[in-house]
Amino acid sequence: MESLPTRVRKKIDQHITPAGRLQEVIYALIMVLTVSSTVSHTVPDTEEGMLILVFAVLGCNIAWGIVDGVMFVLTSLFNRNRSLKMVKDATSAMSGEEALSIIDGEFNPPFEWMLDGGQRRKLNEEIFDHIVRLKPPEVHVTRQDILGGVFCFAVTFLTTLPVLVPFYFINEMDPAVRLSNAIALTMLFVTGIEYARYTNKSPLKTGVAVLLLGGVVVIVTILLGG
Repeated sequence: MESLPTRVRKKIDQHITPAGRLQEVIYALIMVLTVSSTVSHTVPDTEEGMLILVFAVLGCNIAWGIVDGVMFVLTSLFNRNRSLKMVKDATSAMSGEEALSIIDGEFNPPFEWMLDGGQRRKLNEEIFDHIVRLKPPEVHVTRQDILGGVFCFAVTFLTTLPVLVPFYFINEMDPAVRLSNAIALTMLFVTGIEYARYTNKSPLKTGVAVLLLGGVVVIVTILLGG
């Protein structure tokens, strides 16, 4: 029987791609690290100061999750409209060669590096033969779009919660922030390992790379006043 985290991950992957999910986790962790490291130096080392920090981190990532969810919906609409434009441009082209060129410029499958010129042309021809018979659908927001946006928000929000746990059990600012940062950095490392699972890369090397990249981004963001 599959574990609960595995079932949850598969459910999320039905609505947003693994790459999108991992990006949301990385963005959320970078935001947490940046905000907590910055705000901790501007608030008093008191219970009130820690509460301000927690609400700053939580509020920042809730806002980010909402924005990202909305952008997911808009991006989905944009991509479908772009596909329809490609169909319209190809079917109204002055020649077959022009139509194939339009398709070739828009349709870039992730496996295109496996195809030689002849195979790619044949694929484009098959796409053209199919789309000339299509009746383009109306583009509108779908249930899948909404669920994808909701899951984007959920991933961002849920990623934030483990990093805030130390502030509920430690009464001093510096130790709480250090433990919170350690949890966030560990999660970045684990996210890198998860990334490797989808890309056939070394889990250890990828985990370390994501950890270091996240750390550098946080440092640069703080130095630039973010």
